Amino acid sequence: MEDKKAETEGSPPVLENQEAEQATNPFTLQPFSQPFPPEIVDTIIELVLVDNNPPTRWIVGDHLPFVETTSIRLVSRAWNQQVLSKPALWTKFFFKLDADKLDSLQAQTKMAELQLSRSGTHGLHLFIGGEGHPLNESTASVKSFMFFIQQSSDRWASITISGRAFSWLFTSLLVGPDGEWIRWSTLRKLDVSWCPLAPLNHECHMPASHFPSLQVIILNNSSSGILSWHLPWSQLKHLSFGRDVANLGGGLHVLGQCVNLERLVLISNDSVDVDDASPLNTNVVLPSLLSFKLVIEDFDQPLLTNILPRLLLPRLQILELHESWPTSDTPPYWTALDPLLQIVENSKCDVQDLQVYFSADEGTVYREPALNALLRRTQHTLQTLIVEGIRLTGSFLQDFRPGCLEYFEVQEWLLEAEDEIRLNLVRWLHDQKQREGATERLQRMETFFYCGDRNLFACDQCKVLGDEQGEGEQEQG
Repeated sequence: MEDKKAETEGSPPVLENQEAEQATNPFTLQPFSQPFPPEIVDTIIELVLVDNNPPTRWIVGDHLPFVETTSIRLVSRAWNQQVLSKPALWTKFFFKLDADKLDSLQAQTKMAELQLSRSGTHGLHLFIGGEGHPLNESTASVKSFMFFIQQSSDRWASITISGRAFSWLFTSLLVGPDGEWIRWSTLRKLDVSWCPLAPLNHECHMPASHFPSLQVIILNNSSSGILSWHLPWSQLKHLSFGRDVANLGGGLHVLGQCVNLERLVLISNDSVDVDDASPLNTNVVLPSLLSFKLVIEDFDQPLLTNILPRLLLPRLQILELHESWPTSDTPPYWTALDPLLQIVENSKCDVQDLQVYFSADEGTVYREPALNALLRRTQHTLQTLIVEGIRLTGSFLQDFRPGCLEYFEVQEWLLEAEDEIRLNLVRWLHDQKQREGATERLQRMETFFYCGDRNLFACDQCKVLGDEQGEGEQEQG
C-alpha cells in the first residue's frame, strides 16, 4: 500500500487526474496499454475489407470508387504494413464511369495499375458502374481502361457491370480489338444484372474454350434471346435471366443442356405475345437443380400455362416465388403457385425451403387456396416456410400439418388485416398442439409473425396463445 502511495505521489498531475477519474467512474474508456495481437488485427481487417459487396460510396453519390483500404491504413503504421503485405486485400477493382469525367477514369485506371501490382497471384474481381452519358470507345482514356482489363484476362474471377449507359461493355470487354473472343481462363462469374443488353438480342458467341471456368451468368435485363446464344451451358451452376421470359418457349430445350445447373432465376416483367416453336408436350429436365426462384411482375399466361409445367426438377429443395401483379376478382384466378405445384408433383422432389412473397395490394385472398395446396403437398419435407403479403387471411394454413418444420415466418404488411391473420395463426398453433409428438415438434420450430413492422405477438407467447385459443373454444362448446 505504501509502495502504491509513493507511486501516486511521484506521478505527474495528468496521471493523478486519470487515476482519480477512474476511481469515481470505473467505466471510463482507456487506451489499450499494448497493441492488438496480430490475429485480432487480421480478423478486423478481413471483416472490413473481405466482403463480396461493393462499398456504399461506390454505389451512392458522386464519390470516387476508392477501396476501403484507405481508412484501415490510416489507423497506424503497423496496420498500414499489414494491409500492404496481404495481396488478398487488393483483389477488388471498382470503376465508376461518366463521359463527362474522363480525367477521373484516367486517374482510376492508374490507381488500378498500382493496386494490381499488390494483388499477387490471387483471382481478381471487377466492378464497373455509372449512370452518366455513354463513353466514346475511341477516346484515349477509355482505350487505356479497356486495355488494363483485357491484359489481365487470365486473372479475373468475376465481372460485375451496372449502369444503363454501358451496355456496350458486355461485348467490348469480352471481345478483343481484333474482333476475336479473348480467353478468360479464370472467369467464374459474369453479372450484368443491372445493365440492359438491348443491342444483344441477336446471337452471342461465348465459346466454352474461351470461358473454361465460367459457372455463374446473371443477365436479368436481357431478353429471352439468351437461349439462342452459344454459352457454355453444360458447365453452368447458376443462371439468372429475365424480361420477356414468356418467349423462351422456343429455346426451352437449350435449358436442358444445363445438366450441372444448381440455381435458376427467372424474372418476368413484360407481358408479350408468345412465339413458341417447341413441341407443347416436350419436358425439360434439370437433373442437378437445387434452387428455383421465380419473379413475376406482370401477368404472363404463356409462362404459367405452357412453360413452367414443362420443367422437371427432381432434386429441387428451395422454391422461391415473388408475385406482384394483381389478380382479378373473377375466375380464373391466375397465380404461379399452380404451375409450381405441378412442377413439384411431376418432379417428385422433396422441397425443404418454401418462400412466397405477394406484393400486390389486391388478389392475395385468391392466391391462398393455391398456396394451401402447395403447403399440403410439401408438408412432410418442409423445414423452412416464409409467407409475406398484403391482406393475408391465414386460410392457407388450413389442414397444413408439417412434420419437420423448423422455421416459420409470416409477414402481413397491412395493419387493418391484423385481427384475421392473428386469429387464424393462433388457431393453427392450437391445432398443432393436438397432434401426436406436438411438444417436441413445437419446441424445434422457430416462429416469427409480423404485422407491418412489429410482432403480431412475441415468439415465446405463441404456444400460450394456442392454449388460450383452445380453452376458449372448449368453453364456447
